[in-house]
Order: sequence, then structure tokens, then C-alpha cells
Amino acid sequence: MFICKRIIFFICIIFLNNDGNLFAQNDLPAPASNFENIPVGSLIIPMDNAKQSIPGYFNLRAYGLVNLMLQNDIPVKWAIRSGKSKDGNDFSANARRILPSTQFPNWFDFRAGPFIVDSTYKTAARNLAISFGGSVAVYELTESINVDIRYTLDFKPRIAVCSNGGNQNIHSSILTEANMNNPAWVSIIPANQIVPMCGYTLVSEPHWNASNDTLHTFAVYRYLKNGGNFIAQCAGVRTYENDDTLHTTTGITSQSGSTLAYMNADMPVMQFENNLTNPGGSLQYWDRNSGGSFRSTTYTGIRTSSSPFYQFMNGSKVIPNNQRGGNLFYLGGHDYGGSNASGMINGRRIYLNTIFIPPSPNVYCITLPVNLISFYGKQSGHKISLYWATASEENNDYFILERSIDGVHFEEIAKVNGSGTVSTVSYYEAEDLTPLPGTSYYRLSQVDYDGRSEVFEPISIRNRKKSELVSIYPNPASKGVYVIGIPSCDRQSRAEIINSVSSTVHVSHSINADENGICYFSFPENLPEGLYTIRITSKEEVFMSKLVVRRN
Repeated sequence: MFICKRIIFFICIIFLNNDGNLFAQNDLPAPASNFENIPVGSLIIPMDNAKQSIPGYFNLRAYGLVNLMLQNDIPVKWAIRSGKSKDGNDFSANARRILPSTQFPNWFDFRAGPFIVDSTYKTAARNLAISFGGSVAVYELTESINVDIRYTLDFKPRIAVCSNGGNQNIHSSILTEANMNNPAWVSIIPANQIVPMCGYTLVSEPHWNASNDTLHTFAVYRYLKNGGNFIAQCAGVRTYENDDTLHTTTGITSQSGSTLAYMNADMPVMQFENNLTNPGGSLQYWDRNSGGSFRSTTYTGIRTSSSPFYQFMNGSKVIPNNQRGGNLFYLGGHDYGGSNASGMINGRRIYLNTIFIPPSPNVYCITLPVNLISFYGKQSGHKISLYWATASEENNDYFILERSIDGVHFEEIAKVNGSGTVSTVSYYEAEDLTPLPGTSYYRLSQVDYDGRSEVFEPISIRNRKKSELVSIYPNPASKGVYVIGIPSCDRQSRAEIINSVSSTVHVSHSINADENGICYFSFPENLPEGLYTIRITSKEEVFMSKLVVRRN
């Protein structure tokens, strides 16, 4: 069993609704309606197949755009009409499409759980949608309308994909497809590193076939009891339920089935259109063990269509329903990836839906043996220098510095001794002498004398070419520029300004260079405004950079 370590410091994370209400969740069947007036000019991210299928099939990047809004502090409303039937409308309204191209206003039905951004945030949200790209359809209301709003999302999703069975790619690939795979938002870790106060809003476990492994499952159990949300899939369903029995009283056994029936269509996890395709797998259908029963807060999302009724996807609430979070979901089938067919995409949508169900608003306090106060790095010539500092340490044996090209798969590159037990600031540094080209991710792990460890969030550092290290300022400029980053820049260097047709329009042989290697050169004040190229020839190298000339 995972044992929390002594409290060293407190990190507090508070999730609040816009109205300040911490409770009144609608996470169980028969949710209460919550109609709100949505003003004209508000933006809609449709989630039905017809309006969100510009690539020719449902575009999962719609979820990624919602995530981007939340990461940038733009609240998003999730419209789910209480009591609706499968594929029923959530609301209808006059609206017009504004992205990725514009269309004339019309009357539209919106279904499958559309997301709404209030007109207050219209400009900022539209700019984010444009920069996000990916052919995500966005509509704008041309009239005010009352809509049944299930949640007003105001938290920043942080996702932990568990790697216990080595099948983390089943879920991480969905996040990649939705453009949500930023390492700042997603961690790939074993389940025993999930602590109740880790700050993750969703933890997921794809296929993992094990038994009696409470070291891992109990960590997730505590996380759920403290208001986190969790989804297990395929064999992971059997592993977690038989260890912790949160949906049943005595665990489950695998069963066989064929056609599927859909229940509780107004639950957030059920927001997808049309049917689901069963991809097969080691656990598809299940039922409670003989003599056992389903708990009162367990509900069915998908099951066999005829008796005996076996589960294929269900949910439950492991904390009171008047509190946010504590939702546990099970999904049968091994892997829904690799196909653009609607039924397979719907399996990916079930997973993505769970990300946007709000977690607990409770104040969490995290226990750490090391109080890490900084971790950063920089390029130093041909190497990357890493630095970190701790405010205090307890039983800290050593640090492991790891590197990754994708933010998922890390390799150890250095081991640095810790300071044991101290209450003063300690400083550390290490070097990557053979950095990878482009952007790399670096991660610290701390290991106690007893072998227990803590993993910290990774950072990203770009290993730039020499030519990329050169910068000029101001830019735009009116009469001259400073040049930084040319090691051999001196008074013997030459600067040329080249116009758009590759003609040299000015040459400067009088460069002023200071002792720090910062050079300055001027150009004629009658040089026409426009885009130019600066070519600087020093005694060792030639560098080029773009320059905009603009008069004040």
C-alpha cells in the first residue's frame, strides 16, 4: 500500500464554479435541469457528427479546442439537456458558422453535448480557435437562447495516463489526436505515483491485467475518494474492480455478448452520436460475481441489448453527489484507435468526455519529501545546463535527471547526490553534454534512502542551431539595430542590408562592439520602409536575420 510521507509543505488547489457554489453536481442519472440564458454572440463548439466533421469524420480536435480555452482561463459551458433520449437535441438556435470558414445564418439543432463560450470571452476565444486551427467548426449565436447547462467548466485539465500494463499508448494516442498531448497537461506514470493531492483532474488506466496489486490500485482508490475522476478500460476494469470493489460488492467476471444498448443518454460520458463499435479485447462484457450486487450509485451507460444484461460501459460516484468529482468509469474493449469509422471514434469520445467532468473543489495538501522551488535549463554552447534548487529535504538520497524527445519516454542521463535532511536552500546543477536536436524534455526524480521516489513535472528546452541563437533588436527599427549572439562579432565585421529582390542596399563597415559581444550598426534614415535581410560577416562566420524597417 502506498504510504504518504511526512508533510513538508502544502500546495493548495481550489476548483470553484463561476457562481462560487462548490456543490450541486449533476453526476448521477436523473440530473436536474439548469437553464441559463446564453446571449447573442456566444460561440458554440458543436459536437454532433454533421457539423463537426470537416475532415470527413468527427474531428476530435474539437475537444482539444475546449481544453485550450480552459488552459487559457476562458470558462466553457457544457450543454447537456437533462432527460434527452439517445442522439436527441440539446438545444436548437439561430446561428452561423464562423470557423474554419463562414456560412450564412440558419436554424440548427445541436446535439451530443456541445460546448459554449459566453459572448464576454468571444474575441479571446475566437483568436485561440484561429491559432489552434485543425478545421474545428465554431458557430456564433445570432440570437439569445435558454440552454440547459450541465457544467460551467473553469478548471485546467491535468491528465495522468497510467503505464502499469505498458499500454499507455491506447489513451495517449487519443490525446495526441485531439491535440491535447502537451507534457504540461499530460503525464505518463505508474498508478502508485497517483496521490490524492497530485493535482490531476483525471487519471486513466488502459489495458492492465493484474490481480491483488493494491500497491497501485489503492493509490487510485484514495485519489477517487478525495474527489478525482478515473476511467479504466479493458482488463484494467477487472483489475481495479476486483481489488477495490467500487462498482460492486464482490467484484466482477468476464462475460460474452453481441449487440449493444444505450442507457442514460444525458450523462456526460455518453455524449456521442450514433452507435459504438466493439473493438474486441480481453475484457468486453462483465457482470457482478455470484452473490454480489451493483452498488446504488453505479449506473449503466452501455450494456447488452437482451437478457442476460451484461455491462459494457458504466459509471459510478464514490463520494456524495452534492460534491464535485469522485467519478469512476469502466469501458470494455481494448483499443478504439486506428479507424475513422464513427463507431470507433465514439470509443475515443467516451474517454475524452471524462476529461471535462469537473473534479473536486476541495483544498488538497500534498506531502513531499523534497520542496523543489525551481528547475530550469539553458543552452550553453553545445551543451544544455540544468539547474534546480530545494527549500528543504528529508532523507533525500539522490536525484535522477532524465531526458525525452517526446515527453513520454524518458532515459536517465545523470545522477546527482542529494543533501539528506536539511532545512536550508540547496542548489544543484548537471549537464547534458550530447543534447538531442530540437526540443527535448527534462525531468527530475528524487529518491529517498528507503528507495521511495517522487517524480517532478518535466520542462522543455530547445537545442538551437548557432544561427538561431542570433537576435536583433529593436525589430522593427528605424535607424539602427543591436545584434546579440555572434561570438566573433567585432569592429572588423561587416553588415549588409538586402532587399526583397536580393539586392544589397546598404553596407556598414563601422560596427560598434562592446566587451559583451553586443554589436550595433546603423543604416540610412532614408532607407524605405519594408522587409529586409541583414547579413553579418564576422571573421569566423556569416549570420542572416530578417529586419523590418519602419519609420516612427
